[in-house]
Amino acid sequence: MEVALSLWIEDRNQKRVPLSGPMVREKAKRLYGHFKEPDGSFSGERTDGGFQASEGWFNKFMVRQSLHNIKIVGEAASADIVAAGRYPEEFANLVADGGYKPEQVFNADETAMFWKRMPNKTFISKSEKSAPGFKAAKDRVTLLLCSNASGDCLIKPLMLYRSFNPRALKNENKDNLPVFWRANKKAWVTSAIFCDWFRNCFVSEVETYLKKQNLDFKALLVLDNAPGHPRELETMHPNIKVTFLPPNTTALLQPMDQGIIQAFKLYYIRRTFKIILDNMECNSDMNVMDCWKKFDIAKCIANIKESSEELKPHTLKSCWKKLWPALTAENDEESVQVQILTANIAEIANGIGRDGFEP
Repeated sequence: MEVALSLWIEDRNQKRVPLSGPMVREKAKRLYGHFKEPDGSFSGERTDGGFQASEGWFNKFMVRQSLHNIKIVGEAASADIVAAGRYPEEFANLVADGGYKPEQVFNADETAMFWKRMPNKTFISKSEKSAPGFKAAKDRVTLLLCSNASGDCLIKPLMLYRSFNPRALKNENKDNLPVFWRANKKAWVTSAIFCDWFRNCFVSEVETYLKKQNLDFKALLVLDNAPGHPRELETMHPNIKVTFLPPNTTALLQPMDQGIIQAFKLYYIRRTFKIILDNMECNSDMNVMDCWKKFDIAKCIANIKESSEELKPHTLKSCWKKLWPALTAENDEESVQVQILTANIAEIANGIGRDGFEP
């Protein structure tokens, strides 16, 4: 749970979304609800009154996860609950006025991912901290994920890396990769890169998809107020309307933040563990670190493709329930799915055995 929470905090920080202590604690309680065991325990601890995410726990969590550089602001700046409560009605009117079907309504969001970082309790993670020059855990990529409200269209991910032509991709035609490949020194989405994605990736993919669905080529793209999302997008294409969520409502309303990105990262971790386990089973002489050193950016891209393909339509659709309540009924199906996925990750980790994990 704490690993998932720290990833969420890092995402918010990268996008300059203000966070408060109460907001982080509330997110912790929600994640705990996803990950807890059926008997109410978590990480071997009984919680008779349920996990409360107290202020004391929050302070210790920040130290445990080494989140020293994360800016935590006052509660008032963290999330505009009033605006988030009002906006779904405004959004519904926007959809109705434009005559948009769920297939024509999209949301896109960036997420940072340390593609070669394992949870703190793995042997790999401990070795990274002690091995001179082994900095793979801090090697970051940024992904831009985008899907529609009907859940049947997931745009090919945009992926940014710090190098356009890393060693593992030197002989690859980047246009044939299962991601839209871009690069800059910070591996982050700038306004120029986002506009390039909009014009040269998003528009063509949406047009092709809507044509197959026998629907008019028009779409509504919902974005947050991240620095990389310029207002000029509003007039960039005659067939695509771009609308922005109210400030400080991203964590409360944005579909990608309601479970899509979380599910994707869980699939990614599961597949990564499975790669390690399969390699060790095929070659008894290989240990965890041997497998891990062979996991390069090319394998990461393949993993991203396969993980994104595991996102199910009902997952993509259900995450619109906060922004577009009329679209989908409340249910606990996604919570159950996350619990199953987490249990499966733990099972694979056990298969790797003590060679890879702390007792």
